[in-house]
Amino acid sequence: MGETSNTWPGEDPSVYDTLAPSELWNPQVLYRGRPMQERGRAMLRTLFESVSDGLFILEHLPEGESQGTSQPRYRFLVCNPAFRRMFFLLSGPVEGEDLLSCLTASTAAQIQLHTQHCIKHRRRVSFELSLVDPASTPDQEQTHILIVTLSPVLEGEKPIRQIVGSCQDITERKQVEWALQRSQERLLEQNRALMALTRHKALNQGDLQAALREICTTAAHTLRVERVGVWLYTPERSSIRCVNQFEINQNNPEGSHTQGAEIWAKDYPRYFHALEQERTIAADQVAEDPRTVEFRNSYLTGIGVVSMLDAPIRLEGQMVGILCHGHVGFPRHWTLEEQNFAGSLADLVSLALEISERRQMEEALRQAEERYRNFFENAVEGIFFTDAAGRYLSANPALAQICGYDSPEALMQEVKNVGTQLYVDPSQREEFVRLLHEQGSVRGFEYQIRRRDGSIIWVRENARLVKDGEGNILGYEGISEDITAQKQNLAHIEFRAHHDALTGLVNRERFSDQLQQVLKQYRHEMLALLFVDLDRFKDINDTFGHSVGDDLLRGVAQRLTECVRSGDTVARWGGDEFTLLLPQIGNPIVAMRLAQRILDTFQKPICCQGHAIAVTCSIGIALYPQDGVEACTLLHHADLALYRVKENSRNGFQLYSPINEIPTTVRSTIL
Repeated sequence: MGETSNTWPGEDPSVYDTLAPSELWNPQVLYRGRPMQERGRAMLRTLFESVSDGLFILEHLPEGESQGTSQPRYRFLVCNPAFRRMFFLLSGPVEGEDLLSCLTASTAAQIQLHTQHCIKHRRRVSFELSLVDPASTPDQEQTHILIVTLSPVLEGEKPIRQIVGSCQDITERKQVEWALQRSQERLLEQNRALMALTRHKALNQGDLQAALREICTTAAHTLRVERVGVWLYTPERSSIRCVNQFEINQNNPEGSHTQGAEIWAKDYPRYFHALEQERTIAADQVAEDPRTVEFRNSYLTGIGVVSMLDAPIRLEGQMVGILCHGHVGFPRHWTLEEQNFAGSLADLVSLALEISERRQMEEALRQAEERYRNFFENAVEGIFFTDAAGRYLSANPALAQICGYDSPEALMQEVKNVGTQLYVDPSQREEFVRLLHEQGSVRGFEYQIRRRDGSIIWVRENARLVKDGEGNILGYEGISEDITAQKQNLAHIEFRAHHDALTGLVNRERFSDQLQQVLKQYRHEMLALLFVDLDRFKDINDTFGHSVGDDLLRGVAQRLTECVRSGDTVARWGGDEFTLLLPQIGNPIVAMRLAQRILDTFQKPICCQGHAIAVTCSIGIALYPQDGVEACTLLHHADLALYRVKENSRNGFQLYSPINEIPTTVRSTIL
């Protein structure tokens, strides 16, 4: 690119020698003797000043102007008000000042480091930058997160003297991401706590006191509250009595358990009425919430609890007690996840009570059998019992729904043989039965079934072999669950891990793995590795925008895929670079013909958002085994051949040859 001049024909250029960089934007200077179209620069200045993104231009000072230091220096040529606000430079000069003199040492060092990278590689770089508001206090420090993009001003092969920068404040987005991450972490912690409690020995063995101690302790640590207690109604239901309360304070960080306190229902009518109606009572401020205000001058006096999260404990639809969480200190807002967690903990207390009662009395056993029936009918997992021939003897509604039937009765009536009517692959049923007979039980057995409407889903099954007292096989019982969504999510995750998100082609890592595999598989056969790089893609991006550039890359990926054979691999290597792997070509001519086919297919413009964009490419080819027997060698040699094409006016292909070797310092300037 040639240098542009600020003067016009017949105008003395020395007039502008004394102007500061910012004065070049002055409308009075721009309009003086200038054509009408040049007044657009004044409008451009107005836009420059009013955009919300921070904009600035840095000048790279030559070594002669670096004041004797070996470190490169940069100074600001111009910046807009948004930049000043983002970097808290609302007072003092910026234009013409050194980078180190305007910004803090750490901020300047980061910008300087990335600026050097931008100049060295002659391409745009983006990075995140954290800035602390100097007006904020140490105890309430306000940090702003910026995305800074540096773009070199290229003038042919000349050294880069100017860098254009833009800044975008992403603080709010980051805060939302951090809040979501913290919420997910808390939810995961709560789920882990619930899983640990459900597996705890005390709960499953019916040791009520031990189970309540564990629930209260876990709840306090997970929700980070100072007091957690389980209160149960007395037989006459006139009051509730604390059966276990866990409390933590500064004097006792390990915590302690107490019991015996009593609260009379008649003294707190609003509170007990709310418990009967609601899943949880989440009182951010006990003294102001109408459901808990009755405690303000009574029970809570002196213990410091300002926020409460209480969940009713229910057995068979009736409230039998309360699980109470008390927070000391400042008022606290209870999130929906915390409220759900408290409700789940109350359900665990209910389960502990049920197990304890079942072990103590005959009536509890009868109730437990009824609850099992409810569980069987309402469980989200399919529960079944089949005879040895594969006929359903018992099935719950969830299993009928999984298999696509309206009711368990319809399922049992129509399915006479599970293996032939439901299993997509009957041999899997044979394997399932074999494992049951050999091991007595099977866990996590996955297979596909064909539902009543013909659709195919994935199912996971846990089952066991059922025998009578004499050892005769009665059948098989177990639990089934629909894992189709899990399978699809796993497949999606795996696809995303191995494919480029923009083009859908395999990504760089996956391509490297496939290259290694192909080299091992076709050790004695010729294969070709092609590097394809779009010519002047940056100009297209700058002209039409990144959205059009992305559409163009997708169009390029489609055309490359259409050019290759079914057994070939096309990958996006990165940016506007693509790689192709051609196994079993037999002859270099196959690779050359493909390269020519690719060049020919790009003779037709690609339509992107209403633009017909003509694009050419450069192709470097390396052959196995003559150009290398290792993946890294082939990649390197294909890259060298590509840069030879770039050096020779682009839009062509080149087979690797040792004479194509290009010094690194030369190759870095070809693009």
